[in-house]
Amino acid sequence: MSNTYLIIGASAACLGVAYRLRMLNKHARIICISSEVEDPYNKCLIVDYLAGKKNRSEVLTLTEQQARTHTIERILGFQVTTIDVRTQKIIGSDNALSRQSSHQIDINYDVLCIATGCRPRIPSTIEKNIQGIFSFYSLADVEAMRVYIATYRVKTAVIIGAGFTGMEAADALAQHQIHVILVDQAQQVLPSAIDQNASVFIESLMQKHGACFYPQTSVIYIEDKDKQIVSVTLSDGRTIATNMVIYAIGSQPNTEFAQQAGIQLRNGYIAVNKQMQTNISNIYAAGDCAVLPGMSYPSFTWPIAMYQGTIAAYSMIGQTKEYITAPAIISSAFFGIKFASCGVIQPPDDIDNTSQYTITVQAGQGFYHYLVHEGTTLRGFVLIGNTQRLAELRRTIVIE
Repeated sequence: MSNTYLIIGASAACLGVAYRLRMLNKHARIICISSEVEDPYNKCLIVDYLAGKKNRSEVLTLTEQQARTHTIERILGFQVTTIDVRTQKIIGSDNALSRQSSHQIDINYDVLCIATGCRPRIPSTIEKNIQGIFSFYSLADVEAMRVYIATYRVKTAVIIGAGFTGMEAADALAQHQIHVILVDQAQQVLPSAIDQNASVFIESLMQKHGACFYPQTSVIYIEDKDKQIVSVTLSDGRTIATNMVIYAIGSQPNTEFAQQAGIQLRNGYIAVNKQMQTNISNIYAAGDCAVLPGMSYPSFTWPIAMYQGTIAAYSMIGQTKEYITAPAIISSAFFGIKFASCGVIQPPDDIDNTSQYTITVQAGQGFYHYLVHEGTTLRGFVLIGNTQRLAELRRTIVIE
């Protein structure tokens, strides 16, 4: 009898696992489970869907037809609550909207891979039934935003958080002729990925596209009228009239049920070895919910999540392949420019180490390049505007 391979999650890591498993074993039973009711989709492309650059079908990844072609079973709208390691089954609730009621279901597995990714952080103090408050993380978020923007003719939106999620959301909304205000407690946009001068460069582009940034600022009060947002008050005393607020303040891993099953975590993420195996021999993990030896956080990039899924697939069928650390390159495009960042951006604080680093900056009309070397070794880079050197720098950079 063929083994049953069960994958919890339906994003990049799941695709890497499922497609490689099918390539390696033509007869295995492969089941992908998603808590979302929508067809699996590429999370990197939902910003293009919000901006109107892609239609809904263009962001989907594992449609019903594609799953049938590869003989992969999909179970959508299934929320896993428990992994029973002893009996090798998962327990959860079938919450698909097409069904009349939620009910408990058990699914058995021989080998399990957890690829549940993360969920957005939303302050617990936010009243959930106020219209106009969104996160920007899922296809369902974008669907709801599109309807809301059209229904309420949104003119101004406030985005809390100026990391990549906030920047991409700002760009997409600006393309709907919405005035966007980003607020963040940091001193600059993309604080973990670029230097201060690069932030100034990007902020000037934002202003040309109808967006602005308020640094070292937070939203301290959201005013509503009849459960509809009408304004926000900022920590600097300003009040902004708006009927749309988006939280883009980071994410947290979906690993609670894994911890309850006795799967070891590190920093809240599932700890795996270089074969993507957890401390339980027939359970693996990959993608944004997993961390490898020596790492505190996942890479949070689609290509690496797929790569980890591929390594997990080999391990799940008993072939020994190890994850080879690859540079986690963050790439995006917003406000009319391309962007790529990787590695060390700010050299370590200790004086002895810092003296070994050199920073090279090249800037011109429409581009900004920032390279960090330790001796003659490239340790980090930021490319804004002109990213033609990306392939060369990807081959050159050394990440430890």
